[in-house]
Amino acid sequence: MEHYRYETEHRDLRRVMGVGIAITRGAAASLSFCMGFILTTVCRNVITLLRETPLGEYIPFDSAITFHKIVAILAGFWATIHTVGHCVNFYHVATQSQDGLQCLFQEAVFGSNFLPSISYWFYGTLTGITGILLVAIMSIIYVFSAPAVMKQAYHAFRITHLLNVLLYALTILHGLPKLLDSPKFTYYVIGPIILLVIDRIIGMRQQYKKLQILRASILPSGW
Repeated sequence: MEHYRYETEHRDLRRVMGVGIAITRGAAASLSFCMGFILTTVCRNVITLLRETPLGEYIPFDSAITFHKIVAILAGFWATIHTVGHCVNFYHVATQSQDGLQCLFQEAVFGSNFLPSISYWFYGTLTGITGILLVAIMSIIYVFSAPAVMKQAYHAFRITHLLNVLLYALTILHGLPKLLDSPKFTYYVIGPIILLVIDRIIGMRQQYKKLQILRASILPSGW
């Protein structure tokens, strides 16, 4: 946040967007951290292995699902701050002259007589379009993750959680235009993604593991 408050004066970002630029970028960094950390909470096989190590005495691995929910709530909070903040930022940007735009967005190229409106930033840029899609996808995931909905439609909860693959892909695309800064999302998630891939490989290997059945019994309910 301090970087955007004091160290980018040559681009006049703070003078145009005010403290909003620091808030939105700070929220983006916090959201990126949450999206990386939340992946580690679903590495069930790795967590099972770590539980048997000395780390299990200090880290509550059995509370992984609880951590998952807490981080998801925090991610939703930072995503909301980031979204609302940029809605305000785009309004301020839409009032700038063309010379001002070239100073603000050094990676963008505008025509000689073209002054982009606020609708252009939402629907005419990769950042805006992916941002709208990300809000829609996150809303779907969060609605079907609500305890009341999950109890009634657990299958829908599992299906909508598969949208997370698209969510992460769109988040990477979201920062590619470099409107405000070079994208850093991949730095937050590359490690957790590698850990998740390792976890899935361990899970696939365990599927072919031979198990010895010691006892079997039929319960009164037939199950």
